[in-house]
Amino acid sequence: MGGPHSRLLLRTARIQPPYSKSRRLVRNLYNSAPSSKQLHDPSPSELLRFILTDSIKSIESSHPDAASSSYLRELFSHSWKSNSPPPPLWTSLKGLAPHNEGLLQGLEAPNAGISALKSLVERYANDEHGAALLQAQNGTFLRLTLQRCQLQNTLPEILSVISDIIARLDRLQLPVQPGTYATGISFAMLELSAPALGQFVIARRLKGMPAIGLRESVRIIKNCSDALDHKVFEDSHYDRSLMLAVITGEGDFVPHDNIRLHDSLYWTQPSDKNGIRYTSQLSAQDYISLLAKLGSGEVLHTCWSSFLKNVQPKNHHSCFAAYQVVLALIQSTNSEVAVNYLEQVSQYCGDNLPFIARFPNLQILIDDPLVGDALPDLVRGEDYIELLDVQLDNMNQRMGLQWNSDCQEHSSAALEPSEAIREALGDQYVPNIGVGSTDSNDAKQLWAELRARGCSKSPAALNGIVDLLHDHNGQSVEIATHLDYSKERLREFRSRFGPVEFRWAPEHSPIEFSDSRIPLLHEFTRPSTPLDLGLIRARLIVGGVPQSGANSLHLMQLGNIYLRHGLDEPWQLSGYILVWDRHLGELLGLYVGQTSGVIDSGPTSVGPFGALMHISPSSNAGERTSPNGMAACNCWGPYYLDIDPSPDLEYDLSGETKQCENP
Repeated sequence: MGGPHSRLLLRTARIQPPYSKSRRLVRNLYNSAPSSKQLHDPSPSELLRFILTDSIKSIESSHPDAASSSYLRELFSHSWKSNSPPPPLWTSLKGLAPHNEGLLQGLEAPNAGISALKSLVERYANDEHGAALLQAQNGTFLRLTLQRCQLQNTLPEILSVISDIIARLDRLQLPVQPGTYATGISFAMLELSAPALGQFVIARRLKGMPAIGLRESVRIIKNCSDALDHKVFEDSHYDRSLMLAVITGEGDFVPHDNIRLHDSLYWTQPSDKNGIRYTSQLSAQDYISLLAKLGSGEVLHTCWSSFLKNVQPKNHHSCFAAYQVVLALIQSTNSEVAVNYLEQVSQYCGDNLPFIARFPNLQILIDDPLVGDALPDLVRGEDYIELLDVQLDNMNQRMGLQWNSDCQEHSSAALEPSEAIREALGDQYVPNIGVGSTDSNDAKQLWAELRARGCSKSPAALNGIVDLLHDHNGQSVEIATHLDYSKERLREFRSRFGPVEFRWAPEHSPIEFSDSRIPLLHEFTRPSTPLDLGLIRARLIVGGVPQSGANSLHLMQLGNIYLRHGLDEPWQLSGYILVWDRHLGELLGLYVGQTSGVIDSGPTSVGPFGALMHISPSSNAGERTSPNGMAACNCWGPYYLDIDPSPDLEYDLSGETKQCENP
């Protein structure tokens, strides 16, 4: 086919009559040009010379007409203003301007997709200037573009494009920025793709690139940690050995020439001989926690030793960072090492665990049999008293009790026991605790139980939440929405809809999909199943395909959400149901289209406030950050709804969980 200039000549030769449209347009532009000198109508030879050389200077002339060249360049470089399609000559030349302004505009497009990105790369990344623009700000524009592509394309497709971009730049002998490799590593971690990760790690090492910066290292580790959490939640037998080998070089699958990601991260550089980078201020606990989740051995212990030396007993953030590593060990079923690390922290902090009572995930530590038994012996002084107070307060909230310090007695904030509970107790005496004043908006007991047991693997624990839903049936509880935690979107929401109030009606919601049987409300003859517990799965649809992993939500239905637009307006069904995310441990509003009755499994439509809303009790309406430090999920959707197979739930032959749960 020849080079680009040959194709332009062939295309130009087919225009009949030659350059007629272009000449008319150029003549009009010249006539309206703000110039003191009227420009002459360009000849066909000048047009052709401009196409090939970006100038109308002839070989014989040493004095080019700068004004004419400028107008022609403006004609071919800017967007077409006419209502009619642009001439073929303009279309062919557009994008060949020396400054490639269109590349950055394309990278910043809000609806970016893989096909559009490929077209941009093929069009512009042909020289050093184009390669530099493609990787501007050390690849930041490219990374953000690829993140937007996740709305339309899968992670394997994105990884393939990154590999193609690097291969293209290498083939053209153009520089590849370190940030481009870091972007590839980040997406490989998000996909948990050991082959792709190894490819990028080896390539950047062979090119002698410097260590990855702090911000990029944190992003890379967080992507892997979040993806691993979702993967293990859906498949407890997931094999981590391949990822561990590429990251730390441990295990049976040692990478090529022992090139591993560990040596390229910010915290692990040889220049840091004293380990001063292993601090909570530099997020070193994120990497150490990932090592714990992957099942690392020697590398984990080495990094932990450096980190422990930098723990600050009087700084609660520093202490929480150490407890985060212990939490990761518990979640990876390595409780013995978790106890060992907790003992080391206590010894380092003077036989105490400072601020342990305020650790957000304290309940998980207490629920673990080994860690829970060891914990009381590792705390002393005021922290021990505070730990007891926190536990007593949690127990009171879960039991629906309130302690009145003035009269030294408890009062009940709970409703009357449900009929199911009374039937289970039979003729046994149920003591009456002084009933305090409660209102229809009091759901503290239910909130407390959701926080304590909402992420449990025990069907019996989840069934306890179902019993509380029965107890609170008929209530109306105020809630607040944060949409997707975007301040701009919240402002737009308020300006568009005005004052909107939301209320939740707690209700046990067994699955009633149109393609599944409707279960009985109570079937005591068999263990509670996902169908009975109201467990649904919402998978983000990308490219028409429901996704798994981080794009899959595991939810428990809690009842309908009502709304009204003013104090004088009636309450009405919103089309959303309140659900509890059993993996991330937070409340969401899920749009189901129908507001009551049978729900259709399959793709959902997008509601007026999005496919999902982040929800909190009205008492926490001022919060503007996502729980657990997790990024807000995709609130636009669409999502594919079906029954959650719930592989995380643990049954035994009698229908109880294998792991005993504390009451």
